[in-house]
Amino acid sequence: MTDENVFPLRQSAAFDHETFACACLLGIILGAVYDTIRAVRRGARLGRAAENLSDFFYTLFFFFCYFILSAARTGEPRLFTLAAMLAGAAAERFTLGRLLMLVFSHISRLFRRLYDRTLGRAIAKIIQIIKSRFVKSKSKLRKFQKNRKKVLKV
Repeated sequence: MTDENVFPLRQSAAFDHETFACACLLGIILGAVYDTIRAVRRGARLGRAAENLSDFFYTLFFFFCYFILSAARTGEPRLFTLAAMLAGAAAERFTLGRLLMLVFSHISRLFRRLYDRTLGRAIAKIIQIIKSRFVKSKSKLRKFQKNRKKVLKV
């Protein structure tokens, strides 16, 4: 069996249209995934490094999905598949993405407030207890610094 039997050199137009539709759908799904990542980042108030890291992994995942779709449908990476995925992601971003971002950001803010009021306070209290038990020399250090700042009169 040759490669031409498995992947013919010229696919039919219906096959290309179907591949384009699948790529657009995948782009819409990946756009929704990115909106959830953005909403979590906003609600969780992550640092700049965590945001860059999440963007990097999302980009890797996006191109992994592109490669899998291209390999499964046509046997090779095709530019129109990437264009269709980007078009689907853009369509999701400007239509459904605004609504999803609003809903997911409210949900992630709610979780952040719940964390701050329950688990966050408990962790802060534990840290305060640990500091009061083990860091007692701090007051002696402050007294030493105050004495050192006095100016001697001549």
